[in-house]
Order: sequence, then C-alpha cells, then structure tokens
Amino acid sequence: MVVFFTIYTTYQVEFQNLKTEMYFSLLSRIPEFLIGGVYALIFKKGIDIQRKYNNLLSFGSLIILLICSVFITEESHFPGVLALIPCMASANLLVLKNNALSDFLSTKTLVYIGELSYSLYLWHFPIMAFLRYKNESYEFNVFEVIFISVTTFVLAWLSYNFIENKFRKITDVKFFKVFIPLGLFVAGFSFSLLYITGYKKIPKVYSVPFFGSKSHGIDNIEKFGDLSKNDSIILIGDSHALMLKPFLDYLGKENHFSYKTLTCDAYPAIEGIKESEISKEELQHYRDVMKLVKPTKQLIESGNIILINSYSFVRNENNNETYNNSISNIPSLQFALEQLINSLRKNQKIIILNTFPIILDKNPLKLNNGFIKNNDYKFKKTCLNNNNKSYLENLANKYKNVYFYDISKSKIFQTAPYINDTIAYYNGGHINTFASIKLAKDLDKDFMDFFRKVEREKN
Repeated sequence: MVVFFTIYTTYQVEFQNLKTEMYFSLLSRIPEFLIGGVYALIFKKGIDIQRKYNNLLSFGSLIILLICSVFITEESHFPGVLALIPCMASANLLVLKNNALSDFLSTKTLVYIGELSYSLYLWHFPIMAFLRYKNESYEFNVFEVIFISVTTFVLAWLSYNFIENKFRKITDVKFFKVFIPLGLFVAGFSFSLLYITGYKKIPKVYSVPFFGSKSHGIDNIEKFGDLSKNDSIILIGDSHALMLKPFLDYLGKENHFSYKTLTCDAYPAIEGIKESEISKEELQHYRDVMKLVKPTKQLIESGNIILINSYSFVRNENNNETYNNSISNIPSLQFALEQLINSLRKNQKIIILNTFPIILDKNPLKLNNGFIKNNDYKFKKTCLNNNNKSYLENLANKYKNVYFYDISKSKIFQTAPYINDTIAYYNGGHINTFASIKLAKDLDKDFMDFFRKVEREKN
C-alpha cells in the first residue's frame, strides 16, 4: 500500500501538476501514516544495537529531519516519494533505543510537550489559516507569531486536559453515551450556522462573479443584453472579461443590442499561446483554457464584432499576483492576439477593451467584513502597465479592423475600491457586479458613441 499510493501521488504531482490537490488528499497521505505501521511490524521490540551505533543512527535521522525542514518548501514536489524521507527519519527516532537523543527527549518538559503535541498539531493550523484569511498575507509579523504560539498552547492544553485525557480514561459505554449526543449537537449546530449567520451574508452582486458564470470556464455560450435582438456581437477573454458581462448586459438592454459570450480564467482562449512559456504553477489553467479554444473559435466565426478583454494584455511583470501571465513575459500571447486579428474576415471587427486599471493589496470585503466601508485602511494600489496599454493602442493603429476602448478612464476608479462607501471589488483584482453596472452607467454615452462609430465604419 505504501508503494502503490506513493506511485499514485508522485504521478499526480509530477505529471498532472496536482500538487495542491495531493497536499490535501487523504489518499496521497496514506503512505505517511502507514510508515508507522511498517515499522511497528518489522521492529516490534525497537532497535537496540550498541549505544554508539544507536547514537549515530538517531543523530543521523535528526539531521535528515532538519535538512527536510529547510529544503522541503512550497516549491518542492511534495507529497510523494519526498514525503517518505522525513517520515522514515521520524520513525527511526521512535524505534531507536538506548541513545543520547532519546535520553534528551525523555526529559520531563519535552515529554509534557510531546503529550500535548497532537493537540498542538490540531489547533495551530486553523488559527494560522484564520489570520491568513483575514490579513490576506501568508507571512506573520512578530506579534502574530506570539499570538499564534500562545493561543495554540492554551487551546491545546484545554483540549488535552478536558477532552483527550478525559475521554481516554472512561469506559466505551460511557464514552458513547457522551459522544453520540455531543456529536449530534455539534453536527446540528454546524448545519444551522448557515441560518444563524444568514443576516451577515453579503449579497452576490458585491461578493461573487455570478453573472455569466455559466459561460465561464466551460463549453457553453450565453446570450445577454436585449434578448429580442440577434446581433452578431461576441465577448471573449479571461476573468476580467467575465466581470464586463454585466457592463455589456446593461448597455445592451438600454441601447437595444444583444451579445454572446464565452470566457475563461487566466488567458483568452485563442490559438498560438505556447505551453513551453507557461510556468509549471499555471499549467493547469493553461490546459483548461486550451479546451475552450475550439468552441471560442467557432463563436468568433459567428460574429461580426468581437470584443476581447484580458488582464494578461496589461499586466505588470512585477505584480505580486497568482498568475504571472502577460504579453511582457509570454511572447506568444502577442503572437496569438495578432494571429487572431489576421484570421478575421474582411467584414469582422475586433474591439480590444482595456481592463480596470487598479489592483489592490487586500480584499476589501474581508477587510470591512461586509460591503460597506467601515475603516480607513489605505490600500496599496498597483496601476496596470501603461507600456502594454500603448501596445494595444498601436494594434488599433496598425490594423484597419482593430479598435481600442479604454474603460479605465471611468470616474468610478478614482475612489477604488469604493463607490460612495460601497465596495466595488469582490477581491483584490476584480470589480464586482455592482461596480460593473455602475461602470456601464458612467460610460453609457461615451461607449455607445464609440461602438456605433465602429459599426458604421467600413473596412
């Protein structure tokens, strides 16, 4: 079982790029649990050769553990084969008898910490996860490290003494008499939390990209705007294009046009983006996008006016964001965009939409614990790359059937991430549906004058 599940996990990490999924997968962690079982079967009475050899083995295993703690990082191909090394080093320390390290670890203080270790293990992660969620930062300052350490120890001491120790000493019958009603109460309380906290639920218009989600990341085309019309207008692009669907829907209803759309995450689904230029962390996004290239191409062929919007067109190289994808560092993205332009029919036109201009250092919804401003935090705002914006404008000058429209000129971005103290971003990088509609109201006349001019022009 150790060999089988290790091979399975290593394959998923190395060849399917599912490192995160495997890190949290029970199946991938089974070998780590079973190492203890293997040692228990093979070394039932422990290992005791001679003290000097025991010392060599124990300190060697400790050194291996220390090396693992330094060199196994988030970038490592872990779990898998690599996970077996620290597990076996730990198992060695547990079965080795009569050595100096065991003598040291058997002191009263360390034994007590050892007794608390499982409770410490259970508590430290949710405390750290909560702070990381709240602060939107992976790193901790000195105060937070102290807070995590003290809180973890206090909660571990309480659970060890009043749960772990208490239940360990009672009979099975008594345990189930207490555990069953307690378990039912906890389960009931957990399910009822959804209703208890319902009054704090943030409406979707502020908190999630729900509008047009059925045509995002999946092979499905949706139609929006004035549904009584059957215009040959297409919207494609990435998650920034997704957040312009409410924008175009509002304009379509007000100005009597319809559009069809298919969008995806990370990149626009167009031919020509080379896999060799994609980092390993982004490969899964790239492969998901490539699955939508064919239906997107078919959608483009059915349209006369194609609107395209993508964060990758204007992204800064040094932005500290999850997806390091831009024209600047993926040369084939530029080739793919120009290839799309050159593949259009004579009667087809493409409008490149410059995206919303500001990226935030924190999620304003989490910071305010709601959609109304309630603190004076000064957001660090990253403005997107003007050089790449110039590149898009140059494309519009280079090709007769290419047009450029800059939505970032809207006044709603002047007070980002708020519009009259209402939150306009659903995370640090995307406006919400509320802001998208506000954007449409602000740019209605300007955009429609531009759009009608594009419609009238002959190539």
